[in-house]
Amino acid sequence: MTEEEARGASRERPATLSVMLRHDGQRYGVLYVDSVQENAFGTDASASDVARALENHPITIKLSRAVAEVLEPLRLAAPFLEVAQ
Repeated sequence: MTEEEARGASRERPATLSVMLRHDGQRYGVLYVDSVQENAFGTDASASDVARALENHPITIKLSRAVAEVLEPLRLAAPFLEVAQ
């Protein structure tokens, strides 16, 4: 998401949900879901329950494992990478 998209997201999409992608106790990313429908994922408390349920869903666990596998070469090479802007 660009900075511009992030600024406009709260007005255009009032409902958001973030699901952590974890594998072997490590965090590898965030699955971000939004909706134009207010409270599409419930209130704050119930949305947290939805996020936890999604984080532990077998398909999300598979996605987390896949992301971890894709990022593994980058993690190993990170000390040797030079990033130019």
